[in-house]
Amino acid sequence: MDTSYTSLSSSEREKNDPSLSHTTTYLLTKDDNAPIKVTQRPQLLSRTSSRVASVLEYVHRSWTWYLTSHILSFLWLAPIVALLALNFSHYIIGASAFCPAGHCESNVLGSLFPDGVKSQAELDKRDHNLLGALQFVSKAIEVWFTFIATSLVFDVVMILARSPRGLPLGFLLTHLQFSDLRNVANPLLWTSARTPGMEHKRGQNMVFRVFVALAIFLTILTNLMGPSIAALLLPALQSVPIFNQAQQQYQATSSDKPPSGDEVFLGSCGSADLSASQYSCTASAYGPSLDSIAAFVDSSWQEALASGVIEIPLIQEDAVTFQFNVSARSDIIWTPSRQVLRNISTDLDFVYSTIEGTNVSLGTDFNSTALMPDYQLSVLNRSLSTMIQRRGPSLGLASSIGCGAGELLEINGISSSSDQTVRCLTGRPVFYDDGNSSIYTKCFRAGQGWNETNKLYEFSLPPISNNATTESFSAGRTAVSVYFSDKAVYFNETTDFGSGIAACYSDSRANNGQSAASCDWDKIFNTDMPGFLQNSSNSVLNTEYYLASAASTKSPLRVYCDATAILNFTTYSIDPTLTANPALTVQVAGFPDGAANGSNVVLDPSWLLAAWSVNPNSTVSSNRSMTFNLQRNIQSWSNVNLTNDIWNNFTYSNNQNEFTDLNYAPLLQALTMINYDFTNITDPTGVKCSGDSSILCSTIVVQVWAYGINTRTAILGVVVSILGILVVFARLILGIIYRSKPECSEFELLVGALEHQNQGEFEGLHHEKDEGRVRYQILDGSDGKPLFILKKSV
Repeated sequence: MDTSYTSLSSSEREKNDPSLSHTTTYLLTKDDNAPIKVTQRPQLLSRTSSRVASVLEYVHRSWTWYLTSHILSFLWLAPIVALLALNFSHYIIGASAFCPAGHCESNVLGSLFPDGVKSQAELDKRDHNLLGALQFVSKAIEVWFTFIATSLVFDVVMILARSPRGLPLGFLLTHLQFSDLRNVANPLLWTSARTPGMEHKRGQNMVFRVFVALAIFLTILTNLMGPSIAALLLPALQSVPIFNQAQQQYQATSSDKPPSGDEVFLGSCGSADLSASQYSCTASAYGPSLDSIAAFVDSSWQEALASGVIEIPLIQEDAVTFQFNVSARSDIIWTPSRQVLRNISTDLDFVYSTIEGTNVSLGTDFNSTALMPDYQLSVLNRSLSTMIQRRGPSLGLASSIGCGAGELLEINGISSSSDQTVRCLTGRPVFYDDGNSSIYTKCFRAGQGWNETNKLYEFSLPPISNNATTESFSAGRTAVSVYFSDKAVYFNETTDFGSGIAACYSDSRANNGQSAASCDWDKIFNTDMPGFLQNSSNSVLNTEYYLASAASTKSPLRVYCDATAILNFTTYSIDPTLTANPALTVQVAGFPDGAANGSNVVLDPSWLLAAWSVNPNSTVSSNRSMTFNLQRNIQSWSNVNLTNDIWNNFTYSNNQNEFTDLNYAPLLQALTMINYDFTNITDPTGVKCSGDSSILCSTIVVQVWAYGINTRTAILGVVVSILGILVVFARLILGIIYRSKPECSEFELLVGALEHQNQGEFEGLHHEKDEGRVRYQILDGSDGKPLFILKKSV
């Protein structure tokens, strides 16, 4: 039953209490009709002029604070909107977190701070000072929001308290407790929302349940606001791409055809030289490069005898240097494309010229769309470091194939109408995944009658001698044959994997190298080899060395090595900062760990001749380091006796290992030379730089202190900040709707509660949760003070 009021006569009121002669007394009727007197102060019209003045003062004071609190709430939006704008725009500060007016100059040329340690310490000091100060700012914004959330909860409390429904007593101080996470588990918060005896009416307590949800939501939001503001306010040292644009559409590699064109090589090689197979034209630009690799390999092997460590040499292309990518987890040596390196060299000039104030186009192969906007260019002058990146093709060399030594059997008579032969070489060591090894005979297709890519080139290494006291040796002329073969098969004394090559080999050997009519060569070369032979059975470049001066009873007739080229795509990167990267070395990243991640390519043998700088059927110069070291180490194979079973317990000697590395040096050199065909992307709009590996992009990444939404914490900060903005507007809307109801202070509520006369509402209630359900309506008294009126359920 609702609370009802019955007016008493004036004489009855004065009789009951003479001190209330200027008050109005009401009778509150309980369910048992027992009257309880409740007094209320007279209305404003019955007050004296001094009381009128005090009421007006109260109203003025209350409204002033009420409006001020809303203004303070609305002003909180300014720093939050600014933080969101900084992070959504990925605003870049500079080389330090503290860069007044953007005055943090770049040190790319290494001239601004010659003492790199000192300059880094100065920047670190700036960073720590600013980041520490921003922590205090973050806390201030958090406390500011706590005030807003507290005010919103108190506004809702007062709106509920003034409504006819009234407010459960347990909610009266919620605004003082909600920021404490323990309040979420406070039983009083949950139980106060239920009116006793009305649980079966779903809509009776819905308003209070919504208030509980609001209090819990604001409790969580307030506790998340601090770290969220910090995530948005504190800048981070980031690698920011200021230019990322698709520039080329990859078409195909040129590895399957001889070098051609005027721009394949640096130096004096022209289209006419390459058309005439005059590959000696590469000697001036690339001859010293190959010789330096040979000298480095020899030096590194001498060091390895003591340290056990093999180093990788630095090689130059245009204005940059590079190394071959060798990973202990991979069986592939990856080589960078010199064509991509030349483009990066041009990009390097672009960055330097931009820092120095001149203007150079980005990349010789690129169109004018590659130029960056001015605001991006300015970042280069205020970055901590810069990284130039290019996506491009890379060719890998399967390095686990190794070299072998044995006799040659050339099988002819396969077809009378075409150039088809089969070359079989014994003594091929094969290493299994479990670490064991076995010796196989390798047979591969030779001659363009099988396939037009199966080509042969020959040249020779001159005789050399060394009479030094530390090392005395001599080597005669060595004939070198370079074959590319599309198919190869293997067999040993126990298996030929079902191909039938073992029987055909025996028959041909007994028949002076003539093929038996019963041999099904198509079936033989279409037989799949097991996984450990896959890399050396498809698209293989074979290099054979014939030791003409060696005694046939002591030395193998042939030393031969296999090579398989694999195509993949990667990102080339260079740090142009001279103090950090004085050699301007290009790094490559993202290489796969196995051949399955790439595709084997056809490799024309003429690229190997270009790497050697030798013409077909010619002799390499005798004064070259590569010639000397290869000839010196090839003699180590003369210790292998074909008539014994030494191959059954095969291990490479140090000289044989060095020879293998030297053999791969010109192959690696050749892979770097191979160019690729492409088309320029004239309109890069809408072309993505991810997903399609054939889209070759150019990127400039700067390391700067910047804002951005790049992490989960930053995303959380954005979400929490937006929710905080909604809280501000929610309070503003409530203030507009209930603008005629200025709020009371906590002290005024306390005074009003103390002035309230007990009406027995707490009789029989022994638990806090039951007492918290007692509801009151708070009215504005005639003197402006709050008046508590008990509300009862119906």
